[in-house]
Amino acid sequence: MENNNNNSNVNVEKPILNNNIRSLGWLLIYVFAFGVNEIIVGKYIKSESTCLLYYIIIGIVGYLIISRHRYY
Repeated sequence: MENNNNNSNVNVEKPILNNNIRSLGWLLIYVFAFGVNEIIVGKYIKSESTCLLYYIIIGIVGYLIISRHRYY
């Protein structure tokens, strides 16, 4: 009976570990995206109005992706 209990604990820990690894992957993607964004804005965008337009376009694209795939 104790063997059954130990096996169920292993089955519970595996999805938790997978979720943590997935979360780490998303975190690294976010760090990469923010770094690239900082390079683009710093190198190519010089005026405040262009910067604002850039962020508005990025926001609209993000909203369209989320709303189209129903991720909210």
